[in-house]
Amino acid sequence: MQKKLGENLGQTIVVKTAAGAGGTIGAAVVAKRSPTGYTVLLATIAALRIHTRISTRRCLTSLWSIRAVSMATVSGNVLVVNSSVQAKTLASMSRKRTANRAG
Repeated sequence: MQKKLGENLGQTIVVKTAAGAGGTIGAAVVAKRSPTGYTVLLATIAALRIHTRISTRRCLTSLWSIRAVSMATVSGNVLVVNSSVQAKTLASMSRKRTANRAG
């Protein structure tokens, strides 16, 4: 992807991997960068939205400053929780997390 993108843009492309936390670490790095137009993130919906809804880490709020510009791939996502968790949907899980934070 790096080579073809560089050829199409006529520029050198540098890829920097920031792995971990399902892509959230790399996404947070990009979200904190200056918006020059030269930093691009290839990430999953988990890194961009789901983690921000279920995590208690405040640093993830910076991810809301990222805006999608194109869909690069299509893949399925599955949210898995411990069987003792009573939530049946992402919305109900989010409500439970919010209630637990407040209480």
